[in-house]
Amino acid sequence: MKQRTPKSSGSRRGGFTLIELLVVVAIIAILAALLLPALAGAKLRAWQAADLSNLRQLTAAGAIYQTDYEMIGYGQASNTWINALVSVISHDDSIRLCPAATEPQSGFGLRTIWGGTAANCWVDFAPSVAAAPLCEGSYAINGWLYDDNFGPGIWQTYSLPPPNASHPERGGAGFYFEKASAIKYPVGTPFFLDAIWPDMFPTASDFPKDPSDLFYGNSGSGGGTSPSSGPMWRALIARHGSRPPGAAPHSVSPKEPFPGRVNVGCVDGHAESSTLDHLWFYTWSRDYIMPAKRPGMQ
Repeated sequence: MKQRTPKSSGSRRGGFTLIELLVVVAIIAILAALLLPALAGAKLRAWQAADLSNLRQLTAAGAIYQTDYEMIGYGQASNTWINALVSVISHDDSIRLCPAATEPQSGFGLRTIWGGTAANCWVDFAPSVAAAPLCEGSYAINGWLYDDNFGPGIWQTYSLPPPNASHPERGGAGFYFEKASAIKYPVGTPFFLDAIWPDMFPTASDFPKDPSDLFYGNSGSGGGTSPSSGPMWRALIARHGSRPPGAAPHSVSPKEPFPGRVNVGCVDGHAESSTLDHLWFYTWSRDYIMPAKRPGMQ
């Protein structure tokens, strides 16, 4: 009978050495370093796609409203365009929120609109006000598309120019479109866009704050100059682009090109990504005169 040869006591057992474990850990770390930026980029692209979809839905709702009722009514500071579009057309609250914008932590109080940051959205009522509806969003309407019949005293209250007024800084160009048929360039006229406030009334001469804060949208005191109460810098936020909105720079010279992008839904129904510098080159109001270059650029 053949005898089994006993295994040597010095034979190697299964397992990894310390060097082998360190090599595996190093490989995993390298793969993670390569994969995380790709995952972050995929997340930003997903946000971008969802944001553009929201803006297309908002502009479609606005177009339907214009067909039935002409221009969108302002309502009050508590609801602005929301009362018209949400109550009449859609109750889907999610389309008012960009996925790159986080919900605000608090509001100020009754009929007070709270401005957020590039990462935050706005809310028009404090959550503590039990009797008040909580309306929030992360997009602004082009205020020159509002119905210009705001009512007595509203112009002084909100520091807005009256209807049919000429713009002293644009050589007498008009403000409000007043009717849908007056929109000559729907493909280049913004309806809704990423912003820190529910509405904006941009002018071609709105000068960015120096330096510009692309996280807060120049919303501090002294930011921007405009004869209206809602200048261009309400949308001057680096919410989209190659970096997440939380990485938006706080101090950028207006003499240089602005980094970051926002998404814009135009009257014709399409939505597109826009550089911050290009915002001045849309047709915002009736007889809008585009500047030769973005104010502040050298």
